[in-house]
Amino acid sequence: MPKFTVETNKSYLATIRLTGFEVMATNYQVGQKLNDLGFRNVEVNGDGDLREASGTWLGVNTTVELPEQVAKIEEVKIEYVDDPKTA
Repeated sequence: MPKFTVETNKSYLATIRLTGFEVMATNYQVGQKLNDLGFRNVEVNGDGDLREASGTWLGVNTTVELPEQVAKIEEVKIEYVDDPKTA
């Protein structure tokens, strides 16, 4: 399996391919798995076997073996916009 390093306070975008019964998972369930791993501000879009997930890693820098479901992952710059109603 390929390895990937996540770095503290950096955001990532991943393409996730699900197989078998996994395709029945909701985006919420996929996002919960990422939250459980240590990502925050997780968003998951898509349905069926193909999902796109983004999130920010808040843990220490870590190198991991990518699960087979992760087809692609890359660091991205995410800009958060303040809600004008609360600013």
